[in-house]
Amino acid sequence: MITQLLWLWPALAAAAVSDQSLCRPAAQCLPADGLPGAGRSCTLPDGSAGRLCRLEVPRQQRRLGLGALAPLGSAASDERLQLSASADQQLAHQAGVSALQLLRQANQRLQTADDTSSQMIFWNSPSSSNVLAMGYSALQHLETMKQMQPRSLRRRRQRRQANLERITPSDLSIWNSPSSEEAQMKGVNALQALLLMMRQGQSTNQLLRRTRRQTDPHLVPGCTPEPEPRCDAGHRYRTASGECNNLKHPLWGRSLAKQIRLLADTFDDGVFTPRRRARSGDPLPSARFISQRTMDSMATEAAAHTLSVMQMGQFIDHDITQVPIFRLDTGAGIECCEQNGARLPSVPRHPLCIPLDIPADDPFYSRHRLRCMNMVRSLPAPEPDCIARPASQLNAPTQLLDASNVYGSTDEQTAELRSFSNGRLRTSTNHMLPDKGTEPAGRSLAGGCPHSRTARMIGEPPDGRCRGHVCFQAGDERVNEQTGLAVVHTVFVRLHNHIVEQLQRNHPTWDDERLFQEGRRVLGAMMQHVTYNEWLPAVIGREFARRHGLLPLPSGYSTLYSEDVDPRISTEFSTAAFRFGHSMVRDKLTLLGADGRVTHTVNLTSTFFEPSGLMRYGMADFVRMLTTMRSMQFDMSVAKAVHEKLFNADQDHGLDLISLNVQRGREHGIPTYASVLSACTGQKIREFSDLLSVMKQKDMLRLMRVYQDVADVDLFIGGLAEAAADDALVGPTFRCVIAQQFFGLRYGDRFFYDNGGMVHSFTPRQLQELRKASFAGILCETLGAKYGDDFSRVQPLAFTMPSSKNPLQSCHSAAISRVDYSVF
Repeated sequence: MITQLLWLWPALAAAAVSDQSLCRPAAQCLPADGLPGAGRSCTLPDGSAGRLCRLEVPRQQRRLGLGALAPLGSAASDERLQLSASADQQLAHQAGVSALQLLRQANQRLQTADDTSSQMIFWNSPSSSNVLAMGYSALQHLETMKQMQPRSLRRRRQRRQANLERITPSDLSIWNSPSSEEAQMKGVNALQALLLMMRQGQSTNQLLRRTRRQTDPHLVPGCTPEPEPRCDAGHRYRTASGECNNLKHPLWGRSLAKQIRLLADTFDDGVFTPRRRARSGDPLPSARFISQRTMDSMATEAAAHTLSVMQMGQFIDHDITQVPIFRLDTGAGIECCEQNGARLPSVPRHPLCIPLDIPADDPFYSRHRLRCMNMVRSLPAPEPDCIARPASQLNAPTQLLDASNVYGSTDEQTAELRSFSNGRLRTSTNHMLPDKGTEPAGRSLAGGCPHSRTARMIGEPPDGRCRGHVCFQAGDERVNEQTGLAVVHTVFVRLHNHIVEQLQRNHPTWDDERLFQEGRRVLGAMMQHVTYNEWLPAVIGREFARRHGLLPLPSGYSTLYSEDVDPRISTEFSTAAFRFGHSMVRDKLTLLGADGRVTHTVNLTSTFFEPSGLMRYGMADFVRMLTTMRSMQFDMSVAKAVHEKLFNADQDHGLDLISLNVQRGREHGIPTYASVLSACTGQKIREFSDLLSVMKQKDMLRLMRVYQDVADVDLFIGGLAEAAADDALVGPTFRCVIAQQFFGLRYGDRFFYDNGGMVHSFTPRQLQELRKASFAGILCETLGAKYGDDFSRVQPLAFTMPSSKNPLQSCHSAAISRVDYSVF
């Protein structure tokens, strides 16, 4: 069971409570919450409110649960899910023809509907030519595998023993790849290995050892696994791509690499075909039908958490996950519906289309005569070891909590964001993000802001102008998705520049490179501390986080980093569990002035790809909104802005994010809700009534109305239906998957900020200061008079609503926990 295995990893084998109680800023007392005497109010030296702390002092640390006892060690991992088949010559030829035909279709320039909401998805999922080449190559491999796999294995592949035969290079002569020479070579290598089709029976390490022998049947002649990069163990800084974080597994965590799976995939054909069949064999209900019948808009506000919980969650998500989708080779998006959504094609318009069927009696979309919602498949990832496996999704950013959304996930992205002067990142007027902008004629620049239905990436400039004329650039291209996200991006870019200013004062002889890298190192540590100290406990519950070693240490170094803990992003996490924030979004945003009065009310839909409101209303009003406005409760009620008007591009209807999440989960082959719930809790789910242990009866009945069998329930929908677990925002299943991921990101990251005994480790004094980092302190450091803002007060725990125990305080008071940069 997932949680039972996680329990085998306590962060502290033994602990004691110090006898001394100290009055500290509230953000520095969080790890001690729940201890005797902790949590009472006290007065800090300057008269501001603090909290009485009784800190846990670690006596002993030890590693438990390595090897077979590691988290999920007994569960089926995608690394062990290989395919098996015979390699008949004629079958190989047919498979090659099919793959070539698929690629030719995929590269056709089909008519696109640039004025639809679906095009926002394409613009928001930019794929460079190199990334698309990787996806097309992997797609070709998967199509070939699918054609060659015996039918008997498509339904019973999990129990088959490997039966490998050799494929000769002559069998591969008919395949082409539309990629660069380097990507083409990777693709051909992966294709040859995929044709071997392996399945279970050996560990990954055994398979990798065998691939190193040229005569081994796992490796086709000419197929060379991607060489591991050469790593410098003495290097002080992270690489931009995430490579070499793990010296034993240097590819773990890197950008443009595969996601992993916690449980076996559910592809209909065992390779790549989305899950479309119910347990009975009947077609699954359409994603839109499920969304419309299970969700409502009667949202309830969260009791204690501010909207910044949702917003910080999206920011963190964009640091570690993004799965690009296929586009045409021209860069244009693929349109899968006919007549701008009025008709669902009887025959797919494109082989990579998976459009959503909108029922004719849909109470919302029928009013707009829509029967089809556009959706295109995600890019699969090539396998660097050339071993044939079912599809895994390609993750674009680094798979580490390393602020790649601030700095980029490649050296090229980082270079675009740097000023190369005094270690600073580029900014525009008033310390805002750099403005990539749009051309005067209204056509979006490459990588710019597709915020209007008249903006196009390709072709002649259209008539009219774009909705806005501001388009921000950041380490993650999705920065302009909505204004709240751009706010947090701006805060962290300002934080970097603030840090390097302080470092330059301390070290006037440091050059630009040293200042930049040290600033990046400090910011990454602060972001990690805030995430694990304030944000994550709000989501999964502080006691649950403490029990599983997911709270920061109050002092000393951690010695629990392990090269055998895999930090990579799981598909279950990115495609379902970490989308929990979609139910916490608000339709209307109330901006507040310094006096607490409402200055403007903004519809969320008006901020989609339209960040100019941030320039118009100012950072301070938006930040006050995020820190004083309640988020919506995690449940089956969702805002109309994301349920029916997502990326609505000036229309009165848009996409349905809930439907897209369901369809994407099926497309990614993620396990069903019942299987993940069972893995997390050990509870066997045989009937709908078994769900009453984790959800209310009314929500269980919603599921019964749309699914034939409890085994058919989609993971995202089932997770939303659960009641919140004790002291958590989410239910037990999502909490389990989220905790599993953050466990890997914490103990599988060699550069995690409190790791000791390493060349890059912070000094004890520096670590003491980093533990003072708080979200409130970061906001105070990046807003105010210096930045032309009138922001001067915030509550010490900014993810929690202001109250008598968490009152608004001056940014200059001791109650706002901040870092002293003089020690760096």
